Amino acid sequence: MRCYQENINQPTQVLAPRMLESLTKSSATHMAIDAYRDFKKKMAEAEARQELEKFVSEVTQMQEYKDWLSSELKKDERRRKKLMPEDDLHRVKLFIKQKKNGLAAVIPTANFTESTDKWGRKGLWRVQSNGYLTGLAVLDADHVSNPEELIKQWLAREDFKELGIVWIFITPSGEGVKVVFKANLEWGNLQDNAYQMAEKLGVLEYADSQCKNSDHAHFVPRFEDIKFIDWKELFDYFNPEFEKRYGEAYRRGESEPTQPRWQEFERKSRTSDVSVEKKPESTEQASSGQIEFSSREQAIIKALNAFYGKELGEGKKHPTFCQQTSQWLCWLLENNPERAIAVAYELDYVKNWRPAWRGGGTHRECCQKDTPEVHPKGSQRDSGQSRH
Repeated sequence: MRCYQENINQPTQVLAPRMLESLTKSSATHMAIDAYRDFKKKMAEAEARQELEKFVSEVTQMQEYKDWLSSELKKDERRRKKLMPEDDLHRVKLFIKQKKNGLAAVIPTANFTESTDKWGRKGLWRVQSNGYLTGLAVLDADHVSNPEELIKQWLAREDFKELGIVWIFITPSGEGVKVVFKANLEWGNLQDNAYQMAEKLGVLEYADSQCKNSDHAHFVPRFEDIKFIDWKELFDYFNPEFEKRYGEAYRRGESEPTQPRWQEFERKSRTSDVSVEKKPESTEQASSGQIEFSSREQAIIKALNAFYGKELGEGKKHPTFCQQTSQWLCWLLENNPERAIAVAYELDYVKNWRPAWRGGGTHRECCQKDTPEVHPKGSQRDSGQSRH
């Protein structure tokens, strides 16, 4: 048995092969994904032509955008968490990102028992503490170049059948690949398996660690983006030994890798193993090439540059940095102020702003908080209810 959610506000339901086929072929799924990709493409083209302001203006005049913005501004939780940007550019970026949020999502790794949500509704809610492992694992490779060609190479491997892969598809963004496969008990838990499979497929540097929870949901793709599927194994495979060995740990909330090799891999990904001998005191010093960034830090820089853009409006740089960027960076980089500041200097809006830290100061103090008030959407502390 497999399960899925029609949307994030609904409990999970039993997913049958015909239902998955119907979801991937539905006009609603195609429209949502096509619109998401189209907006992303147009925005990238506008940025390349240096016509981003014109593009943003056009989007903000769309009735669809106006209706979305009105609905979002009425959400008390979003206002309280300060996740709604104040300027049009970043609101448009959020609008585009949320185009895919109406998609159904599947959970190949676990099934769930009945629980009660915070509003008192009973159902098979997607909650890790009530999840039971199926024995399937998922590799999420983000931002790979030419995913179609990459998958063709995998399918042509002589050992492909031995890998236990049951489903491969290109994600709604068009820039990622999901690989669902039979977890190897000796490799470790779900995240150990994801890293091991990523290494075997040559995409370890692109492996997303945000999918480590057993209750992680994955947006359904278009049918034509499914590049391989074993219908029987995807729906019928179950390994009770995997649940027996790792199930209780997941229900206790223990999702981190169990193998020392992958624990070390994550540690190095979060904090570069290259020591920073001297703390950067100016923009020039931090961008002089003396600091080497890990692949995870490079991914953070890329993601935040895409989120913020090259410039922020007048009077917004300092409050945005103090109230949002610094907290995100310090949380993502495990309260390491030197790494957080070094990464901050690589953000386009910070480069153009060119602030200076001179030992201590309010920016460095942001890294002393135990838990930031806000987290980037989809981060590991985003309530455990993440979907990609």
